[in-house]
Amino acid sequence: LRNGAFLDNNIVILVDDIITSGATMAECARVLRRAGAMEVIGVVLARTVRLRPEDNLTGDLFAEGIR
Repeated sequence: LRNGAFLDNNIVILVDDIITSGATMAECARVLRRAGAMEVIGVVLARTVRLRPEDNLTGDLFAEGIR
């Protein structure tokens, strides 16, 4: 946001394609709230999944199910 920008108690919706740790979304929400947003809603299409070493990556992940 530019200096002097104010959101005057508006609700802001953040839209992102993918979220990993959530740090970027959290920082954007923090900046928007400091600029006067009454509420910040985050919407993402997908999130990354950290697979464990024991997860079988050679089979059909959809048939076996991802935990």
